[in-house]
Amino acid sequence: MTRPLRVAYLTGMFGRPSDTFIRQEVNELRGLGVEVHTFSVRRPDAGPSPDADVFTHRSATTYLVEAGPLRLLGSAIKALLAKPLPILRTGRLALRTRAPGLGGVARQLICTVEAIRLAEQIGKLDIDLLHNHIGENSATVAMLAAELTGKPFSLTIHGPGVFYSAGSWALGEKLRRAAFTACISDFCRSQCMVFAPPEAWDRLHVVRCAVGGDYLAAIEESHSDPLPQIPTFVCVGRLCAEKAQRLLVEAAGRLVNEGRSLRIVLVGDGPEREAISAAIESAGLEKSVEVRGWMPSREIAALVRQSLAVVSCSFAEGLPIVLMEAFAARRAVVATHVGANYELVENEKSGWLIPPANVDALADALRAVLDASSEQLASYGEEGARRVTERHHPRRQAELLLALMQDAASRGR
Repeated sequence: MTRPLRVAYLTGMFGRPSDTFIRQEVNELRGLGVEVHTFSVRRPDAGPSPDADVFTHRSATTYLVEAGPLRLLGSAIKALLAKPLPILRTGRLALRTRAPGLGGVARQLICTVEAIRLAEQIGKLDIDLLHNHIGENSATVAMLAAELTGKPFSLTIHGPGVFYSAGSWALGEKLRRAAFTACISDFCRSQCMVFAPPEAWDRLHVVRCAVGGDYLAAIEESHSDPLPQIPTFVCVGRLCAEKAQRLLVEAAGRLVNEGRSLRIVLVGDGPEREAISAAIESAGLEKSVEVRGWMPSREIAALVRQSLAVVSCSFAEGLPIVLMEAFAARRAVVATHVGANYELVENEKSGWLIPPANVDALADALRAVLDASSEQLASYGEEGARRVTERHHPRRQAELLLALMQDAASRGR
């Protein structure tokens, strides 16, 4: 009997509530019969009230740096004595792909030690393919572990952060060496093509993010919850500069000053939380804008269903999962025209696409939602649900990824 495909999944920090897409993908692959072993360079903070699925994945994940410095050093010495030539070859690759300066050398040294630890685990598990999510630090570890073991590795690139410092992260070399790269959107693939050599372009494939099973079930129910009595907008995301929630607070202030009744709920946490809370207080918007912090996925889903629309006002994005989740709940969205948002949101057909960093446009879009008829909002929600089903079905995307993985494992690097 042929054993199942064995895949090691790596990312820099796995087990956060925000890792919805990766958890969903792992679950789907396991449902297709793949034996997936998850690895992470570091363990995230526990965070408040994460889902049971978060705890399940966190408890089953091997965290490389938790081996401790002595064990990591011991693994490195053992590998050097047992396989001096592969270690030297891997060291040369690490030096060649380092960022400038002593900091770049130090970072590659750390990544090499982590790669040796990962290679040790890959050997014990007889892994067929190493797959890494995100193109920065953990992708370096994956590339070095693949060089050390001779096993093929592949990537999923999300963006947009890695595209801003592609040279420092040797993105082009990673794309060249990867057996294949899954890009989460056409836009993401185009950005990878900027840095990948032309001979690697045919190994860049679009495998889209997917909604979770609960959201898919909501689409299949063929109905949506009634619109809320108090017009409520929901914005889900890390509270950080690039998500631009402060502009949403400013836009809300303009509408409240016009005498409009609305409520905005910000779901998430991050370095901007204190500043956003201060902006809310300074504008006297405590009754209109609320910061909830992180919430379990089921509670977010319920909040989205009870909303008028979902807002994503980011300066930069890959493709926010929350927009798909909004459409799954048959809710219209307001989103900035950044990243791959345009591939999902059709302006004035399933939502409102607006220019980024433009408070006037954001306020206008919120007004448009408030002034829209229930029939118009329902039409937008239906179109969004159709779009998600067509392009972001979890099983279909997992099947695409599995076919790429099977091909990569069968032909090696």
